[in-house]
Amino acid sequence: MSVSTVFRSVVLAQVLIGSLATATALAQEEAPRFVPDAESVRRLANDALYLSADEREGRGAGTRGLEESAQYLAEQFRATGLKTDLIDGGPFQSFQLGRRRGIGPASRIVFTNNGVTKAVVEPKLRVDWTPLSIAASGPVAGPLVFAGYGITAPEFQYDDYAGIDVSGAVVVILRREPAGRTDAENWFPVGKSTRHAQFTSKIANAIAHGAKAVCFVSTANDVATTAPADEMVGERLLKFEVGAPPATGSLPVLQVSRAVVNEVLASSGTTLVELEERIASTSRPASQRLGEWFADGEVSIVTAGRKLRNVLGLLPGKGPNAAETIVVGAHYDHLGNGGYGSLSSAGGKAIHNGADDNASGTAVVLEVARLLSESGNPLDRSVLFIGFSAEELGLIGSSHYVKKPLVPMDRTVAMLNLDMVGRLRGDKVTIYGTGTAEEFPQLLAEEVPRFGMRFTSHGSGYGPSDHASFAEENVPVLHFFTGFHPEYHRPEDDFATLNVDGMARLASLTAALVERIANAEKRPTPQESNGFAELLGDSSGGITRATPGRVIRTSNPVYLGVVRELEHEGEGYAIRSVFQNSPAERAGLRRGDVLVQCGGQKILEPKELQEILKARKPGDRDSLTVRRGTLEFSCEVVWEAPPAT
Repeated sequence: MSVSTVFRSVVLAQVLIGSLATATALAQEEAPRFVPDAESVRRLANDALYLSADEREGRGAGTRGLEESAQYLAEQFRATGLKTDLIDGGPFQSFQLGRRRGIGPASRIVFTNNGVTKAVVEPKLRVDWTPLSIAASGPVAGPLVFAGYGITAPEFQYDDYAGIDVSGAVVVILRREPAGRTDAENWFPVGKSTRHAQFTSKIANAIAHGAKAVCFVSTANDVATTAPADEMVGERLLKFEVGAPPATGSLPVLQVSRAVVNEVLASSGTTLVELEERIASTSRPASQRLGEWFADGEVSIVTAGRKLRNVLGLLPGKGPNAAETIVVGAHYDHLGNGGYGSLSSAGGKAIHNGADDNASGTAVVLEVARLLSESGNPLDRSVLFIGFSAEELGLIGSSHYVKKPLVPMDRTVAMLNLDMVGRLRGDKVTIYGTGTAEEFPQLLAEEVPRFGMRFTSHGSGYGPSDHASFAEENVPVLHFFTGFHPEYHRPEDDFATLNVDGMARLASLTAALVERIANAEKRPTPQESNGFAELLGDSSGGITRATPGRVIRTSNPVYLGVVRELEHEGEGYAIRSVFQNSPAERAGLRRGDVLVQCGGQKILEPKELQEILKARKPGDRDSLTVRRGTLEFSCEVVWEAPPAT
């Protein structure tokens, strides 16, 4: 139900009564630096009520409620006195969800004969020509050169580039491979293609010979087998999406209809059919410059997707270490109307308000910002408060931030993450990442009891929340969590179930911890912790995102032991991090590697690796082809069963 004014008043009255009792109890102990009071509880309740109201639509990706929540965070950061003119004059760090490439509006092409005829051919976009997704954006400008099939194949004594200079040219290249010589052993095989027929091979060969753009054209046989129903009235072009561009080095690539190319060839007194037949009958290239024809145009490739936003606010430090920064963060997105990630057994869609997950953590981050801003004591180090988006979709917002940080990661001294902190029970909080800095165990042992709480410690900095993105960058992290409950990822996770008094205590504890880290003589000392058993990342094959403290076994009989890089563009399976003592580590894989083949099978996208794993069993071996920067090499992996839990 929607939160009414009456309901809001009743709820606030209830949580304020509890806060007075807590404040009295804390006053009897050694006074902590920050003591939760009725005003703190009121502010936390207001924040959590707003974020978890039905009007926020569950804060799912693409909802108006998620955008309203981002604006709310920005307004609260400004009202708190944080610096928010951080990125292009504002608090928002935007990123794309679902980067789908498409044809940009600037795409155009004109072919002009600068000779005697002065002819002009202007193909119509999507009718006579189309850019291809394997392209890079850029100009298509230069003399036109017909380069046969664009193949250099020493094993067949065939080279379309022999004796012709295509430096700076736009090459026109036939698809497929040459026909003819069906009885020859050292010729292109009949009925199947070699690597030379692949778009990527032809593009790489064109680049190697100095071409500036590639115009693919279908063979006569392609047109005959894919002709439209009204027979030869037009040519069916390839779809734009024919593959991803190479990871390094590309050029503009397009397909042009045979009709357009034949119009250009007419001035040379030949046709595409004649050129194809000449190559087939002689087994020799027919490459040639196409008279005085020049191309002038552009291939524009745009990346479309849903724009999401992290929200940032900075409390600048004023001490000698002000350039160093502590990040305090929480994700403010949730599941919207359910669907992916929902654990609801009820049929149909329902708003998942996510009061605990993670309106609670977001509200606590806002309150920590207020407590530190209003303390009157400038901190030696700066504090950056971040509301992350797309956490529920795979830590995408925090992963984006650590790649493009406002403050360089080597000056980010710690990250404190609050995710599901709205159900404090028995005065007990779970804290992850206690082993990621040498100073953390003692710091927590001193501070947590001052707020009438005890804690369960987990050394690992890995887990299914945004702190993991920072841990992978060797930043010391602390992740606060008050436990699971039957309403987790269900529509019943509503405001009425929150312990706002407990949230106020956690906000005060977090503020105290941030203050001590900020004013310490030296920054926290990073140290590694073996958190494999607690790692809940997107593991290829054996591990999936799950609940803190658990590893869920998938149906795959083996695992590789890597976290996938979600923002990778292009072919292959990109690796964000490698588990310790995993098959991947033993095979020598590293962060940043891209798997392009497994067992001789190409990996164009992540799901193809998953299919391979389903067919393997422990003890099987495969050769992996790995791209590491500009280097490509092979290594062997021995598959293992996922670790027991």
